[in-house]
Amino acid sequence: QRLVPLGDVIISIFVHESFGEDIVHLGFACEWENPRERTWSHTPSSLVAALRRTDGVVVEDIDGHLPVPLLALTKLLSLRYQSHSGRLGSQFMFSSLHRDLVQRTMLRRIRAVPHLDAVVCCSDDLHQSPIAQYIYFDLCVAELQRVLAHPVKGRYERSVYSKRVVEKRIRYQASLFRSCAGLFAMSEYAARTAIDLYDLDEHKVHVLHAGCNVERSDQTTSPHNKEYLLFVGRDFY
Repeated sequence: QRLVPLGDVIISIFVHESFGEDIVHLGFACEWENPRERTWSHTPSSLVAALRRTDGVVVEDIDGHLPVPLLALTKLLSLRYQSHSGRLGSQFMFSSLHRDLVQRTMLRRIRAVPHLDAVVCCSDDLHQSPIAQYIYFDLCVAELQRVLAHPVKGRYERSVYSKRVVEKRIRYQASLFRSCAGLFAMSEYAARTAIDLYDLDEHKVHVLHAGCNVERSDQTTSPHNKEYLLFVGRDFY
């Protein structure tokens, strides 16, 4: 009945086994949008809710969002001309400037909390975490590179990111994924591509599906007497 119905079970068991404590103090790091529910289509906010429903888990908010003027500056400095569309697009999500600014914000808030056992981060921006970090991810950048090299019908071949930016992000993400305490993948496919392309220990990668938020869904009956195949997802690029 929630967006992440097993979030409380999987994360609490994994973290409790790792720390062996009755009470686990977790930081939850995310670059929140405004309103927060819009971030990742409700996924992080539902993860937080699932964790807070879990006995023995105390969750501290580690908000990594940037002030609007600063975020606008990172977007402006990362503009790139897209020849296929004739428009400018921003590569800010993969830029080192954006990453470092978000990390600085998160680190400041982590250090302000007296005691944390670990941090669950809904991004790959926190590369200098002073405590154990568990990353929730939906995209292995090396897989994006593979798709760009072999375009399929759709929009992936029209990515705003340059080859140099993608390659730089791959090296960064691979190093981060190998060094973090654990990983939560949004799908079996994301988990397998990360394990294969980054040569990860498969025991540190756990699948945590996004699920379906039925409380926010409008249930309607189609007026057409036909069978449909429904794909629930979006094109990130």
